[in-house]
Amino acid sequence: MKEQLKEFVVEALSSNLDAMKGVFNTVVNNLIEKNDALEAMVTTWKEKIVELKGELTVYKGINELTKATIEAESFVKLGCKKDKFDSFKLKEMSNGGGNHEEEHDKNNNDGSAMNGVNMKPHNEKKKTNDHLRSKKNEKKLI
Repeated sequence: MKEQLKEFVVEALSSNLDAMKGVFNTVVNNLIEKNDALEAMVTTWKEKIVELKGELTVYKGINELTKATIEAESFVKLGCKKDKFDSFKLKEMSNGGGNHEEEHDKNNNDGSAMNGVNMKPHNEKKKTNDHLRSKKNEKKLI
């Protein structure tokens, strides 16, 4: 009886082992197919990345070439305009080495403005001419 029980257990385990081997082989085959598909996708993406890097290099080159062309055109335009500016000479602004206090007295300023020009602050409000307009309208009515 002990021998029969042993044979029965071995036979049951063998049949289960065969079923488990079948399931295992199926799972492994599915994983191999998925791995192959993923490797193909990775290869495709790597090729696409190389292609895009090449395009990016071309676009960067085009961008640099465009910048250089714009700069060259600007230099050409300035070169043409330079001839016009050569004939126009600016006079040097100086006080002739004179005394700054004399300039202060002559211009009646405190010397804080540029070249002796008394400049007003920028935040002053401008006066409107509304009072003149109202006088003109009164004369028209009379």
